Amino acid sequence: MRARTSQRAMIALAVCGLVALITDSSRALANTIDVTVEGARSSRGQILIALHDTPASFPNRWSGAAATLRVPASQRPVVVTFSDVPPGIYALIAVHDEDGDGQMTKSLIGLPQEGFGTSNNPGFLGPPRFRAARFTLDSPARLAIRMVYP
Repeated sequence: MRARTSQRAMIALAVCGLVALITDSSRALANTIDVTVEGARSSRGQILIALHDTPASFPNRWSGAAATLRVPASQRPVVVTFSDVPPGIYALIAVHDEDGDGQMTKSLIGLPQEGFGTSNNPGFLGPPRFRAARFTLDSPARLAIRMVYP
């Protein structure tokens, strides 16, 4: 009887150790992304930044983003940090929401009326594309986004 209790205790300890190891290693795999947003033309409003992990939500479906942040706008570079981001493929978009309504203002035909930029700072001939803005995250990253205005 004593041997069976001892064996159960050893198994319970092994399971607890394994759970702790898995929890610890998943934390070690999570990364941070430091994003510097540059080139805001004014300090009016806010800067909205969205981290997307799928092309389906990029760039317009902010509710489908993996994470979002908002900070007061500044003509100086603004730095934000996304924490605990698992490894993967992502794309960032930043919007200078000058009127503070929480979204990019567009014209009647859908053209942006506020500044925006994406990771990798590609040129724009049409809406931003996930493929042009994507990056692979497998360690902590520092990225810069330059705002462009219509």
